[in-house]
Amino acid sequence: MRRAAACFIVLLALVACGPGDAGTATENVPSAALPDLSIHEPQVAEKLRAAMRAVERTHGEDAYVHLGRVLFAHFEWESARDAFLAGAALDGEGRFECLYLAGAAAAYSDGPVADATAILARAFAIRDEYAPARLRAGELAELDGRMDAAERHFARALELKTTSHALLGLARCATARGDDERALALLLRARTSNPRHVEVLVLLAGTLSRLGRIDEALEISALVPPRHARTHFRDPLVLRARAESVSHLGLMEHADRAAAAGYPQDAIQFLDRAIAAAPDSVGARLRRAAILASGGQHEAVIAACRDIERIAPTCGVAWSRRGLSEVALGRMKDAEYSFRRGVSVDPGSAETRHELAAFLARDGAPDGGDEEARVLLDALIAEAPDQVASRALLARLLLRAGAREPARTHALAVLRRAPGNAAARAVLAELE
Repeated sequence: MRRAAACFIVLLALVACGPGDAGTATENVPSAALPDLSIHEPQVAEKLRAAMRAVERTHGEDAYVHLGRVLFAHFEWESARDAFLAGAALDGEGRFECLYLAGAAAAYSDGPVADATAILARAFAIRDEYAPARLRAGELAELDGRMDAAERHFARALELKTTSHALLGLARCATARGDDERALALLLRARTSNPRHVEVLVLLAGTLSRLGRIDEALEISALVPPRHARTHFRDPLVLRARAESVSHLGLMEHADRAAAAGYPQDAIQFLDRAIAAAPDSVGARLRRAAILASGGQHEAVIAACRDIERIAPTCGVAWSRRGLSEVALGRMKDAEYSFRRGVSVDPGSAETRHELAAFLARDGAPDGGDEEARVLLDALIAEAPDQVASRALLARLLLRAGAREPARTHALAVLRRAPGNAAARAVLAELE
């Protein structure tokens, strides 16, 4: 390791005075080195050591880029930044990628925004047709309070490629200037570009509310999931770096990001690798089943859930998700068995009990389904009063049974926690 550090210092000293780099925030580039490997899974530590050995052998640009990608994929942002900067200092064909990924790593780290911004500016001097770089620079400028610069970056990103992220960035800039009409026009375009972009929906609801269009704002806010991850923009260079991950937990996080960004096939690939790294991983399999279900691949979901049941026989969620796919395929008897089996093996799971109640309310026997569902929902709400979905379903069942005032009480309780909840609003509308 000492030998490697010495080699890096000599190399960087030779290129420190290269053209175009003087006077930047990263003029004195640190030597690339491995971080503390004791905190990483064994397979991660070995991959990092192998990447470092390749650098020690060749000191070539490709070796630095590979080391940087592996560090980046395992969230070692500062070390990744240094490795990419060392590669950029060689002034080879991959200099843009090195500088861009160094800037991205600096942006993810806890370092100064100015450092990431300065590195990205050097990347733009080499190449200015990579839209994700402008999106990242725009977000950094926003974070730094430089809204004029942010607007220039987002406008350039939109010139290069029409995306909901570029339109959203411009809408945020318009909002910061108090121009809600301009923001609304941009957000409507962004929603057309990507109807699932959660941040667009959130800002759109707020903008409509400020413009006095309350009913429309509530309608949009009802589309925002109660639990959601950030909608990340697609960035091929970053995805290529993340693909170097061999960490089970890291691969699952990458999958979550890809799924939230609307790229299910990328997410499936990450999850398949996470399962290969940890064959008994229930979490990775459940995520995989959820993505398959969202794509309508219900036979594959059922197969995945059977695999989970083999590994973790008491995983009630696997049974309930299997039941949902069986409902989608019209196999009602199989679905009822799956829902009930989920509750029996995992009686403490709120999700499995709610799904059984929802099934009974929708498909259960007319003489007994609703009553059993109400018992399940009453118990869930007693344990967790913030169970919005369960309380909204209970309000519907109470209304169906003629219990108008209890139905009203539960619907109002839902709207206090989730003002845009469509099910609760429908119950109140029927009560009027």
